[in-house]
Amino acid sequence: MISAMIEVTVIIPAKNEEACIGNCIESINRNEYPSERYEVIVVDNGSSDSTVSIAKSHGAEVAIKPGVNVSALRNLGASMAKGSVLAFIDADCTVASDWLAEAEKYFKRDDVVCFGSTPGIPDNPTWVQRTWALARLKKEEEVETAWLESMNMFVKKEFLQKIGGFNERLETCEDVDISYRLSRYGRIISDTNIRAVHHGEARDIREFFVKEKWRGKGNYPGIFAHALRIDEMPSVILPFYFALVPALAFVFYLIGSSGLLISGLLILWQMPVIMIAYIKTVKRFELATLFRMVILYNVYYLARLSAIL
Repeated sequence: MISAMIEVTVIIPAKNEEACIGNCIESINRNEYPSERYEVIVVDNGSSDSTVSIAKSHGAEVAIKPGVNVSALRNLGASMAKGSVLAFIDADCTVASDWLAEAEKYFKRDDVVCFGSTPGIPDNPTWVQRTWALARLKKEEEVETAWLESMNMFVKKEFLQKIGGFNERLETCEDVDISYRLSRYGRIISDTNIRAVHHGEARDIREFFVKEKWRGKGNYPGIFAHALRIDEMPSVILPFYFALVPALAFVFYLIGSSGLLISGLLILWQMPVIMIAYIKTVKRFELATLFRMVILYNVYYLARLSAIL
């Protein structure tokens, strides 16, 4: 009888997450939402720590599937789900007490197939976390978007089944790919009221570079999986531009070209980055913030170029 009442299945992929899985599930269970209307499934990737026992002690159902990627973990959770709405959240996230209540307004909307929001950053953030959060900030509280991050994503199960689930061939960027495929059936909505916090955001430049390099590995495989879209062009072209222009400046330097020409090329090299950084900061403009954003976008494109090479 209870299983028939479940509307939402919360799916958490995990591996060696003993430090955070308890906090994640506790935050879900503190929601101002009837407990009989949701379930929590943790899909474990073969943890060697106490992730599984902690998850069970907090009332989650646990499935174990070692040696696969996160897409396969999410698909397994979806195959076990009793709810008609699937809520994907990462183990190193916590959610607001009204997380499910705010998401509920989309459950019966026929025009919406996927909804959620970019997770926020933890308390006392570093400048890297604070600046990159601004780069990912949506222009409006509720807005249609091209894609959502799978660490705070709700998908109607019928549409996930229609598209065959997450693409298990993709190691990263699986959230971009599935959003594009879901958009054939309805709208993707970002609503900042569906609040989660990602406690695993990169804290410094080195960690930021490593994470973006890893994410970049899925960029081109994802494009081949769902076909290139216009809104993906910057992420395809700019890493090559980022390498080509300084290389050209170096060649001109070797052949003895004028310093003015070389300086012009270096300015040209940075112009796209400065323009993107300005667009991201214009509503809350501060010169220091713009400078930090330029630094991060340089690191971002360097990381993506490194992933390609």
